[in-house]
Amino acid sequence: MMHQVSRTTSSITLSWPQPDQPNGIILDYQLRYFDKSEDEDNSFTLTSETNMATISNLSPGKIYAFQVRARTAVGYGPYSGKMYFQTLVGGERSEMVQDRLPLIVGSALGGLAFLVIAAIAILAIVFKSLFEMNGLGVKYYIDPSTYEDPNEAIREFAKEIDVSFVKIEEVIGSGNKQSLSHFICSIMF
Repeated sequence: MMHQVSRTTSSITLSWPQPDQPNGIILDYQLRYFDKSEDEDNSFTLTSETNMATISNLSPGKIYAFQVRARTAVGYGPYSGKMYFQTLVGGERSEMVQDRLPLIVGSALGGLAFLVIAAIAILAIVFKSLFEMNGLGVKYYIDPSTYEDPNEAIREFAKEIDVSFVKIEEVIGSGNKQSLSHFICSIMF
C-alpha cells in the first residue's frame, strides 16, 4: 500500500511500508512507474535504499501507475499491486502545504494558549507577592467573644497586622466585648 507524501506538477513523492515477512534483509526497493494512458511495456524503474522515493520529470496533470518490490540477497520479490497517483496541473498548489495547514494552525494556537497560560501564571505570582509585601495578604479572623479578656483578643489580632495599616477611628466604652468588636471593624486595610 503506497502513500503519496507530496506532489508537484513534475514530481510525486511516495512512501510504502516494509514487507510483513521479508525473505532476508532488504537491500533496496525497485519502483516501477508508467503513464496510465500508455502501455505497461513503456515503464521506468527507480531504485531506492529506503521505503520512500521521489519520482521526477513527470508530466503535469497526468495519472501514473506505480508498483514497488523489495530486493534481498535472494533477489527481487514480486511487484505490489498498481497504485495510481496524479501530478498537479499547472498553476495548482502543492497538497503538501495544504495538508500541513491544519497542523501549522493547530501548533500556532497551541503555542499561543501556552503563552497566555504562562503570562497569567506569572501575573498571579507577581500580584500575590506584591500583596504579601504590602501587608495585604490573607489574615485570620479573631472572634473577640471567644476571649475572656478583650485585650488578649486585640494582641492576638494585632500579631497578623502591620502597624502602619491600623487606624483607630473611635473607641466606645471601657474595654468590653462590644467596643472591641467595633474597634476591630474600624481597622482599615
